[in-house]
Amino acid sequence: MLAHNAPMRRLARWVLLTFVLSCVLLSVMLFLLQRWIATDDFRDRVQAQASEALGREVRLGALAVDVWPLPGVALNRVEIVTRPVIRIERIEVRPVLAALWSGRLELSTLLVLGADLSQPAFDDLAQAWRARKLPAGPGSGSGQRQGAASDSAAGMGVTAILLPQRIVLDSATWRGNSGVATMFNADARLNLQGLPEDLRVTLLAGPLQGTRLGLHRQADDWNVDVEIAGGTIKGKLQMPRAPGPAPALELNGQLETRNVELGVLLRAQQRESEGAAADGRTAMSGRLQASTNFKAHARDWGGLLDALQSQSRVVVHHAVVHGIDLAQAVRSAGLSRGGQTRLDTLTGLVDTRGRTIDLRNLAASSGALSATGNVTISPERQLQGRVDVQLGAKMVGKAIGVPLQVEGTLDKPQLRLTRAAMAGAAIGTLIMPGVGTGVGATLGEKIGESLKGLLGK
Repeated sequence: MLAHNAPMRRLARWVLLTFVLSCVLLSVMLFLLQRWIATDDFRDRVQAQASEALGREVRLGALAVDVWPLPGVALNRVEIVTRPVIRIERIEVRPVLAALWSGRLELSTLLVLGADLSQPAFDDLAQAWRARKLPAGPGSGSGQRQGAASDSAAGMGVTAILLPQRIVLDSATWRGNSGVATMFNADARLNLQGLPEDLRVTLLAGPLQGTRLGLHRQADDWNVDVEIAGGTIKGKLQMPRAPGPAPALELNGQLETRNVELGVLLRAQQRESEGAAADGRTAMSGRLQASTNFKAHARDWGGLLDALQSQSRVVVHHAVVHGIDLAQAVRSAGLSRGGQTRLDTLTGLVDTRGRTIDLRNLAASSGALSATGNVTISPERQLQGRVDVQLGAKMVGKAIGVPLQVEGTLDKPQLRLTRAAMAGAAIGTLIMPGVGTGVGATLGEKIGESLKGLLGK
């Protein structure tokens, strides 16, 4: 029995000794690697290569090799010298261990901590990238070599290998063109094409604080689930392959909006466009319900918003239109300014073309007041359109109404009579003070339209 156990004890001692020596060897290698990576020479080389790749100077505070909780390389105090500067407290890159043991480099996780990002900085970086990608001209040897290198890299699958399987942004800050800051967390799991299989975003601070976005891929569709402004937006997003050899982005989808507070959305949009100048007043408030179809076709992500087109059927319950008192505007023939209008319901069609918004077939009602109209909102938030407002008083079986021209801005709308209605209102006021104003405005508008048809103008 003792003779039988002796070989087992010797084998156990050899296994233990091998394990200890392996741990010591690994520790020595990690120590030497840490010392090498921490040198100024290595940091300068990484800075130079990163600067060449991005087209903008890159500065690194320190580099380190982490062992716990997972092995990886960390870059501290990263700066990309765009206008303005992109600053990141820490970037951690963690490899796939199984691939690493097999001698292959595959990235598991990219963790970004404390990033300070902005739209102007990304625009500047994109400009530098496009300039870097421009061909050097016909017959250029360097351009041909770069193209060959790119083709070779693509053939070897370098892009797929170096693309992380997961990207995590912790306490990142985004600033739009107006400078308004939004802090958020994001966690994305990517496929080999770089598209999200699963995405979770939470807004920690900013105009839409508390908003949660979820995106989950099923087959060729992504399920969208957003909690925002007290309501929800749910639907599907598709990304079909764009036709043609040139790389492009194509998106389309359908969304259902339920019980979203419209005033919160408009206030956030105002802050984004005006920054510190925003006064917090909104054009409208109420609970928004909408069914939306959208599509976009662009060359890159930067042009996606300008290429977006959408059509929505909209209902706003308990709507309040701020800055306009429609009833008083009727009584004063469009001379009234300010105030507000409370509506039981507001319905209509909303079409967007990039940053331009068309409100069509608007229909509003509240007690004795009703209104219909069409309004266009320009990218500069300018208003242009017309509403026909009617009050419940009757004359010859018809409601008294006034056609009003919509002008001004989204935050400071203005109403005025059309020229034909203004002439009719003046005549009606002389003949029948009070009620004659509205009747005259309506008749004046109809006469004006008839004259236009008669004269061809």
